[in-house]
Amino acid sequence: MDARNDARERQKQALRRNIVTGGKAPVQPVKKNTPPLDWKKVIIAIVIMAVIGFSIFLFFTLRTYKSFREIWKVDISAGDMADFDLFQHGVIYAARDGAVYYDENGQTVWEISYEMNHPNIVANENYMLIYDLKGRNFVICNVGGQEGNGSTEMPISKGDISEQGVAVMVLEDQIASYISYYQKTGEKLDVDIRAPLSTYGYPCDIAISPDGQQLMVPFYYILDENGKNDAENIGIGKTKVVFFDFETGKELPDRVIGAFGDFADTNTMVPEVQYIASDRAIAIGDNRISIFNTKDSKTRISRISDLNFENGIISVFYNNSNLGVITKEEDVNWLTVYTMTGKEVCKRKVDFEYEDAFFQKKNIIFYNETESVVQTYRGRTLFRGSFQGRTEKILPTDIDKTYYIISMDKIRKICLK
Repeated sequence: MDARNDARERQKQALRRNIVTGGKAPVQPVKKNTPPLDWKKVIIAIVIMAVIGFSIFLFFTLRTYKSFREIWKVDISAGDMADFDLFQHGVIYAARDGAVYYDENGQTVWEISYEMNHPNIVANENYMLIYDLKGRNFVICNVGGQEGNGSTEMPISKGDISEQGVAVMVLEDQIASYISYYQKTGEKLDVDIRAPLSTYGYPCDIAISPDGQQLMVPFYYILDENGKNDAENIGIGKTKVVFFDFETGKELPDRVIGAFGDFADTNTMVPEVQYIASDRAIAIGDNRISIFNTKDSKTRISRISDLNFENGIISVFYNNSNLGVITKEEDVNWLTVYTMTGKEVCKRKVDFEYEDAFFQKKNIIFYNETESVVQTYRGRTLFRGSFQGRTEKILPTDIDKTYYIISMDKIRKICLK
């Protein structure tokens, strides 16, 4: 009896084991002996990785370039009156008898024909305006080619175009200037500003906002001995900067939403104005630069900063983020870089005889007809040399240290190496 009970009990225990382990004997964990960490090797590996990383950093930070590589070249016949500018990722070339747009690979995207004595290009991201300075013809193009053209009733002295393709031009007359708007098809819009010389003065430049709603104009006027505007007689020249708005300014006199006449206090001449963004505009004078906030234009245009230069300004260049201002102090040229709020970034000497300059990312390029210099903001020289042949113009590409080199007989795309 006891033997039977013992056998039955052994069967029960075996059955329980099969249920728990699935019929398999339970696996017992095997203890492994982990070797101790070799901290000496770990430290050596970390040091090696740090040295490699620091070497890569120094290579790209302190690297200099001795020559360049030509990516592509196209032959042209520019002539003295040709103009060039960036458009999309390529370059536009406008001569007296027509214009050609080349993409970033040097391929011809389109060609158009026209007749102009002195073609001028104004381009933004979406559209470009080509107008005949002192003439009456103009064309409006996009990336697909010509979208419109037209002619004006009076000679054109200045032109600009918005990102929507709305063009605005200053037309000359003996007693007044007319600021006229045109659709991207070339048709004239029913929007005009008549600026009598005896009231406003002479418009030195124009800038249209990206949305085409606002217009910024610096007017130069002359005061007689009684302090009145006298356009006919020689007197004291003054400047005022005026903002017009064709939406929020409809109910205002002459659609003026802002006028700044204090440029006269510093005897500042303002030959250039520009919208940097939809909410930012600058007025560049011969001894002063003013930065404006145009975002809250429904109420007023506000001034962010004034940069004053007692000894005058030699030249100015800028992008969407920074201003580069070159001045002279005791026969030494100085470059000061500012943010678009007027904060100084750096200041240093310029020892290169340049004709033009521009920003490209974190570098500054100075050039003349025979030589170019690429430097960092702080003045470290990355490249100094010739691009072979006489250089008419250099334009930056979207790629760092890669440029379009313009001469009278060819356009080249090059990169430093």
